Amino acid sequence: GVSVAEHAGVALGTLYRYFPTKAHLMRHVWDDILCRAIDQGRAAALSEPTPPTKLRAFANGFLEYWLENRSHYWVVFAIREDLSALHAEDDAKVLRAKTG
Repeated sequence: GVSVAEHAGVALGTLYRYFPTKAHLMRHVWDDILCRAIDQGRAAALSEPTPPTKLRAFANGFLEYWLENRSHYWVVFAIREDLSALHAEDDAKVLRAKTG
């Protein structure tokens, strides 16, 4: 916790306000990485004229993201710690800052 907060330049309490557990922090990281991969696929598909070529371009762009960012693949798919806390909460609560 402390090293993540230090690298982010925030107080540890601030980090825990937004990410009460390591599982919550990892979920946010995964969401960010997956959005980047999807965005690269969408960008690749933009100029294609037909649905089949759009789909092919999207898939290629999505896969290229993972080839260009191999460490991101490891973060999303290889970390297998106990993240069961995420499955017990609905998505709206996972990324919402704790209040009170």
